[in-house]
Amino acid sequence: MPLVVGYHNEAIPYKIEALVTIRSCIKFGLDHHTVGVSNLRVWQKNTWNTAQFKLDCLEKFPDK
Repeated sequence: MPLVVGYHNEAIPYKIEALVTIRSCIKFGLDHHTVGVSNLRVWQKNTWNTAQFKLDCLEKFPDK
């Protein structure tokens, strides 16, 4: 079974979008792992952790 992973800014609009994704995962029976992160105030800085987050997930969930 695939694992849907994602992280989102802790700002309310992004939390809502994350909840929509989580609900979709539940609806379709998909495992999911989402994490809220602090807002670094600059869009580019908020995306810099993407590669590290994905690597962390690969290491945390090696069977997925």
